Amino acid sequence: MKILLWLSVVVAIGCGICGPVLDPDLWWHITVGKWILAHGQVPFSEHWNMFALNKPWIAYSWSHEVVFAFIDQFFGNHGLLLLKLILGVLITLSFSYCYSRISQDWFVGLLLGALVTAGCYEHFTLRPQSIVWIFLIWALYWADRIREEGLTRRSALLLVFLFCAWANAHITTALGIFVVTLWVYDREDLPRTVLVALLCFVGTLLTPYLGAEWFVFLNKTGHPLQHASIAEFRPATIMQYPTGILLFLSIWAAVFLVRRPFAVAHGKLVAVGVMIFGALTVIKFLPFAIVVLGALLADMWRSSTTYRSAFGNLGEAIERLKAFSARIPREGLTFVFLCSAIVSVVKEWREPLDASYTPVAAVDFFLKEKLPHPILNDFGKGGYMMYRLSNEDGTLDYPVAIDGRTNVTPHDIWVKFSDMFHGRYKWHAFIDAVEPQTILWRAESPASNILLNDTDWCLIYRSGSKEQGYLLFVRQDYYRAHGEKYESENCDIETAIS
Repeated sequence: MKILLWLSVVVAIGCGICGPVLDPDLWWHITVGKWILAHGQVPFSEHWNMFALNKPWIAYSWSHEVVFAFIDQFFGNHGLLLLKLILGVLITLSFSYCYSRISQDWFVGLLLGALVTAGCYEHFTLRPQSIVWIFLIWALYWADRIREEGLTRRSALLLVFLFCAWANAHITTALGIFVVTLWVYDREDLPRTVLVALLCFVGTLLTPYLGAEWFVFLNKTGHPLQHASIAEFRPATIMQYPTGILLFLSIWAAVFLVRRPFAVAHGKLVAVGVMIFGALTVIKFLPFAIVVLGALLADMWRSSTTYRSAFGNLGEAIERLKAFSARIPREGLTFVFLCSAIVSVVKEWREPLDASYTPVAAVDFFLKEKLPHPILNDFGKGGYMMYRLSNEDGTLDYPVAIDGRTNVTPHDIWVKFSDMFHGRYKWHAFIDAVEPQTILWRAESPASNILLNDTDWCLIYRSGSKEQGYLLFVRQDYYRAHGEKYESENCDIETAIS
């Protein structure tokens, strides 16, 4: 029953963090996956963005894009939701198991796993970046084993395999190599540290692109500055939930360090410090910092087996909580947590896709009415346009103007899009560059109000509310020719004809 209770908590937490499918980047990942499945190879050039056609491009998440495309093709939105639920459980299971093994305490490992999972909650979506958290915690676990037991042939092969899987899923392997190297760092055994770093690096070269993903990573290091208006590239603030979790875990670690400042290896402290700094600078890296900080706390707990007072009152509170939970009937607790997991699954199963965040109805209307191309859309919804407009083989008859890939959109096009989205002085430059016949735009953008007062564009469809939803505009000459089919909020058919 101990094992069943432990697993029921993991499943309940993993299902509880899921929510419906809503990530805007998922859809272009599926489109690329469709292309790979249809052509039997990974792409080396761009096929979907009108401003980057035939330019070199690397699908660095190809392995998971294939999985996403396969699930979507055969199981649809419910399949994607089920995949997200499985991913949520695997993330929680990996955190809890690895922290338990590092801390040598299954209760504390589960507690840390729950806290770290909560810290990742706001960033958790069905995308390769979420899968990377699993690679990161397992890399830390094996780094801890190597530091304690030495580098064996088995651990060396596992490191290569782990970073090979990571490199074929995302380009953040540099972060993993940095953390693992510092985790095993020992001034008296530098050859081992260098060898571990080399093994991790070799794993990143085992991809269809033979390690070319490194050039993509280096090219994207400046993107947080170039695309500061994107939410995930902004600095963290105390008002954000993950920042609160990071602060709590940091205080927990600080209490231990004040009481036992020499009990933790300096390399680990440097790794955690750099990751926290990066997370506070770019909110996208908050989950990475929280995962690493959780591993540090697990290591601290193991080293304080006979010195629980090193954690102050918090250490005593954890021990009392452990003793209290042991007195509660395990069967009853297991039943409660499993019921919680079932409720979470049933709740999300009814509406697997968040249509308020994804312009499903607006694109349905666009396709049903066969509105003219090209269509102009905003950055976040370009991936969904790729998905809906793509053929069975993942190709597009009409490339999109912009999508969620920051390494594809030319900088000048991004500037023009940003000016339009925020309603700046040169807002019309993006329209001039694309020369669209139809515009799909978010209602909350200032550009929507500008378009409503522009005589060149007629609103023919609105989904959602006036504060949050999606608008479809067509040129006035198209509305003049087809106005009897539509009702427009800002164009009068008689005026348009005259």
